[in-house]
Amino acid sequence: MRPVTVLLALVLTSGGVAACGEKTGTVAPDAALRKAVHALETTAHTFTVKQGSPGKYGNARQSTGSGSVDPAAKTGMITITTTDHDETVALAWTVVAPDLWLKVDTRNTDTSLGLDPTVWWEIDRSRLDPDEPTPVDDAGAPRFGLVNLFKDGLRDVKRVDARKFSGTVEITDWKNLMEPSLDAMAYARNSDKPILFTATVDEQGRLTAFTIDGGSIDSELVYEMTFADFGAVPPVSKPTGAKPADEAVYRLFE
Repeated sequence: MRPVTVLLALVLTSGGVAACGEKTGTVAPDAALRKAVHALETTAHTFTVKQGSPGKYGNARQSTGSGSVDPAAKTGMITITTTDHDETVALAWTVVAPDLWLKVDTRNTDTSLGLDPTVWWEIDRSRLDPDEPTPVDDAGAPRFGLVNLFKDGLRDVKRVDARKFSGTVEITDWKNLMEPSLDAMAYARNSDKPILFTATVDEQGRLTAFTIDGGSIDSELVYEMTFADFGAVPPVSKPTGAKPADEAVYRLFE
């Protein structure tokens, strides 16, 4: 059972600063937005993300996430809460490379895991399936994957005004902590409908918001992301009282 399926999850950071005195009109919209998006991978930042909409019957799977990442320090943290019908699961990850910890709160979910929701579990990364979404790369640095959802799939980029962009997006990397379900991914691949996006940058050209609207295809293909606190995130340290993960924790990844 995938932890994100039980649960997007994308992924994410700052930079994208236009050169001093550079006018927005001198940079093509496509180039300006790509610069802002790719700069997120090298600058510390905080983020929030919402994935999913209520759907036709008001009970479709929805997730919310928040956290921070510091690429230079190779640290990060993310908490993802997912509600699917009447069941809710919250997963909190802390990364201080190369170490990884997880806290699990199954709340009102019918489960036999019996995990204490207050305990941080130290994860043996060798027990994780490399073909499944994980919060770290091969070296143990944080890789939440939110930006990977869209960074290489921007299409038809247009500038709405000095700070806003719009266009369409091809979802280029589903392998992230807040991925849609397999059914939603199949619908996207087989649909002729475009997936729309909007993006906002600040006065320094840094990406502060990105939305993906594929709701006409599937309710899970809707994302709202924000980015802030560039270069000024709180330090992330090893959770106190952490314990080695037991077998019940690793069953989340089966």
